Amino acid sequence: MDPLRSFPPFLDAMARMENPLLGILVAAVFTGLIQSSAATTGIALALGANIGTCATAALAAIGKPSEARRAAAVHVLFNLAGVLVWLPFIVYLADFVRWLSPVHPEVEAARRMAAEVPRQIANAHTTFNVVNTLIFLPFTGAIAALVQRLIPDRPASEKVVVAPKYLDKELVKTPSLALERVRLELGHQGEIVREMLHRVQRAFSSGRRADLEEVVKMDDQVDLLRKRILDYLGRIRRSPLTDAESDDFIALMSVSD
Repeated sequence: MDPLRSFPPFLDAMARMENPLLGILVAAVFTGLIQSSAATTGIALALGANIGTCATAALAAIGKPSEARRAAAVHVLFNLAGVLVWLPFIVYLADFVRWLSPVHPEVEAARRMAAEVPRQIANAHTTFNVVNTLIFLPFTGAIAALVQRLIPDRPASEKVVVAPKYLDKELVKTPSLALERVRLELGHQGEIVREMLHRVQRAFSSGRRADLEEVVKMDDQVDLLRKRILDYLGRIRRSPLTDAESDDFIALMSVSD
């Protein structure tokens, strides 16, 4: 089994490469890898995958509170710095994991590679994370200070508060009327979401930070309204509901989610 077949997205990306200079660089690196041992190749690609996860963390943190964005930043810094630390020592890491991992000399070459290389890559990944954690552990305070400086708390004036328009507390004891109010409030929330989507397009077109910050504020409004709606639905649920009201309740809860 060819260990490189475990990475079809990488090979597909190379096949679709449109930038000639980037294509030459990737081809040179790839040629060097395939001339190395299977363990070295797998470890190099695994380190590249660690960098790839940084994009996932960064995208997931967009529009989230400062704490979530700082956690994503730490993840990105840890992986990038860790890969840079190990980059000159990939060959030595491969030698170490080959020594550490079990071998299967009793099987033929192709099956032996399929049996040994996955365990070697797994051990390399574990070694990468454990050693990097030990390296960076004494610098936890400095890393935290750096991330807080890069991603400061939002000023109090930027925190947006939005009030529900239709959630009348007096109607909670009359479920049929209260559920209709929830439906109207979901429409209010939907108007904000629709406007937010328009502004997202504008923000990507303009590339201006101010436009992106407006989208983030509207996202905060949507989150606040969702919390108020769910709280209101929870209060409605305390009253006896008919079968039809129960169906409406479940439908409105699903829409809110």
